[in-house]
Amino acid sequence: MDRQGTEDQDATRAKKTYPVDPREEAERLFVELPEHLRALATFSVETGLRKSNVTGVQWSQVDLRRRCAWIRPDQAKGRRAIAVPLSEAAILVLREQVGKHPSYVFTYRGNPIKQLNSKAWGERPLNVPELRTSAGTIYVIIPSSE
Repeated sequence: MDRQGTEDQDATRAKKTYPVDPREEAERLFVELPEHLRALATFSVETGLRKSNVTGVQWSQVDLRRRCAWIRPDQAKGRRAIAVPLSEAAILVLREQVGKHPSYVFTYRGNPIKQLNSKAWGERPLNVPELRTSAGTIYVIIPSSE
């Protein structure tokens, strides 16, 4: 397919009407979360990473200056390293975590977060695969200039 065909498909996708803006839905749901889970959920949406990758991310895997993170092959489902570009929102989340733990990025009461407590979402359970899908939807339907 030529470049114009790809651009036409992107424009068509961007014009589709979605019943709920995924950014608004995420923001609405995140308000219900405690601070430590809100940071983790925001990072998940911003990066599209799997739950195990987000909960296990360590400072040694983050380069704030270069605006990237990486998942080691032993942490990745496909057993290949993953380079993760970081959005401004992801950088902001990471900066808020600096100094909370010497090794792990996301912690609660000084311990690394290993599980996501779905009860924190109240009536709507936390669904990390859904967060990953939301991340993909956001990047497809929202122009990069926003």
